[in-house]
Amino acid sequence: MRSRTRRQMRLRGELCVGLASILSFASMILLIFVHVGQINTSTVPRKISMVKINMSDYTAAVQATISNANPVFGLYTNNASAPLQAQAGLRQLYEFGFYSYCAYVDGKSGICGNQTVGHRYTPYDVVTADMAQNYSIITQAIVPENTFRDSKYLGDITQGGYWLILLATICTALALITGIAKNHLTFFLSAIFSIIGTILLLIGAILWTVAVKKSEVINTAVNPLNQQPLEIIVSQGNGLVITWIAFACLCASVFPYFIRCELPIILKADATLNTLPFFQLLHMAWVEGRKRQRIGFQIDSTCDVNTDDTTLCISFYDTRLLFLERPLSVGV
Repeated sequence: MRSRTRRQMRLRGELCVGLASILSFASMILLIFVHVGQINTSTVPRKISMVKINMSDYTAAVQATISNANPVFGLYTNNASAPLQAQAGLRQLYEFGFYSYCAYVDGKSGICGNQTVGHRYTPYDVVTADMAQNYSIITQAIVPENTFRDSKYLGDITQGGYWLILLATICTALALITGIAKNHLTFFLSAIFSIIGTILLLIGAILWTVAVKKSEVINTAVNPLNQQPLEIIVSQGNGLVITWIAFACLCASVFPYFIRCELPIILKADATLNTLPFFQLLHMAWVEGRKRQRIGFQIDSTCDVNTDDTTLCISFYDTRLLFLERPLSVGV
């Protein structure tokens, strides 16, 4: 009977670790996809971005600034390989990732900028650097002073968000690796790495979300000359959505890691536990929020320790609490 119970408990532990590992692995894969977004124009990186800027309808705003007798000419370029930030012409679409940004003359054809660790999101500087000088002067006059133009603010918070997400990715990988070994300490380390990674990923995702939402103020900006929309459209990319999904997976992995990371404890039979670590409290299914509730524990014969008549080897892995002749006094 006891052997069957131990097998059941071992199976439960393996299921918890398996679930946690799957969630951590899913989170890590998602974060890897986010990291490769917009590093080049190949199929996968091209489709993943943190934020997009659509400039395809900006011509009307520029035309309203000059007389109709002088049609807008040379604002855009159709050359997909034209260098960026060289006044070679505006592109239809700009997409930003963690390490670079890419500009596209259509849905597929485009070029990416130089790759930089922790690339700063500075949309106004990027688009005006592609315009001929006369059009950049016009843009400076008609684009209001708002967050879209605040390159320092947007660059600082997105760069900070990148570093936090990078550290979260490392913690996720460490949680996955340490969770492979069947050891109490490694399970505990996996739980700690998952918690740290979850917190870092949450803050990093929030920073990027704030940057995108703040820059979306340009979507409703109008030309001061005719009160017509500027038609500069900022929208979040699928990379930001993937980041939040990765956060959800990593956050969900914390609980099964904690359930599995039970630690055997040596206690005298009349011992009092005044404080219990959270990862142990999770296994005390029948402990309620009462002061010094008296409960008993099943002696776990599988503990790898030497016990005597006055010492109990207690494993919180087994949540079946059986009363002994001399139950322990537990303060919670």
